[in-house]
Amino acid sequence: WFIGVLPFGFTIAINGLELMVAFIQAYIFTTLTCFYIGDVIKMH
Repeated sequence: WFIGVLPFGFTIAINGLELMVAFIQAYIFTTLTCFYIGDVIKMH
């Protein structure tokens, strides 16, 4: 029983990890974009 559930658990864990990495990348991209736009607006 445990052997059959193990791959399913790993699949859920890897998908969760990928989702977390995607959100972190989106957050960093948004933050850097906001900083860049803010600097461009301040320079003008």
